[in-house]
Amino acid sequence: MIMKYKISKILGIIIIIPVLYIFIVLAYNFATIIDENITEGSGYGFTIGQSKGEVFLKAQELYNDRDIEFTNYYYEHFHQGKSLIRKPFLEIDLNFLIPHDHWEFDFHERATDYLSLNFKDGKLSEIVRMRYPEL
Repeated sequence: MIMKYKISKILGIIIIIPVLYIFIVLAYNFATIIDENITEGSGYGFTIGQSKGEVFLKAQELYNDRDIEFTNYYYEHFHQGKSLIRKPFLEIDLNFLIPHDHWEFDFHERATDYLSLNFKDGKLSEIVRMRYPEL
């Protein structure tokens, strides 16, 4: 009888440890997910309605010391086979960005972790922040 109790206790521990681990990983991932679209007000250091120059200066202030890359997907030409441009933000010049209405900063910390800035008529119109950690 005592032997059955010890075996069942050991089996219980063997089952509980992986289940607890999976629960902790899922809870952490859920707690760190960001999926936000901002079209009014401000967020992440930027304000809707700012000019490209103002956004560029703020991005320099926020990200100059970070290892991120600017990505411009050229959405209007994406289906015509044009590839994306990836450059470290410190190598980007405002004159390079001015013609583009979609700026994306890839933070490289997780599987999906980026900040997307969209412009309309030269003004910031949408801030999109996405972060989905790896499982």
